[in-house]
Amino acid sequence: MRKVLSLVRFPFRSENRKLKTRRKVYEYERWAEVLWNLDGNSFALTDYAGSDNALCTIIGVDEQILAVPVFENLLIKLSWVSRRKSSATIISTSKQWNG
Repeated sequence: MRKVLSLVRFPFRSENRKLKTRRKVYEYERWAEVLWNLDGNSFALTDYAGSDNALCTIIGVDEQILAVPVFENLLIKLSWVSRRKSSATIISTSKQWNG
């Protein structure tokens, strides 16, 4: 009999101290990093889901604004990457916020 491991998911929450509200923004399994935009209206969250898998998403503080998956948008802009057949691993992370 095979043992099935259940994955633990950790919530990342945003807190508005003026309105005294909290909301769950994202769930991650292993670990994540957050890089805040200087204007305080959005942040980049990098989810390190595996040793060869990291995805970066730009999330607005206002929940009415849709999250932007960085990797998927890069693939659209760099169509040659999506057509390339390779064993290379592509990881998207956030390191610095300019602007």
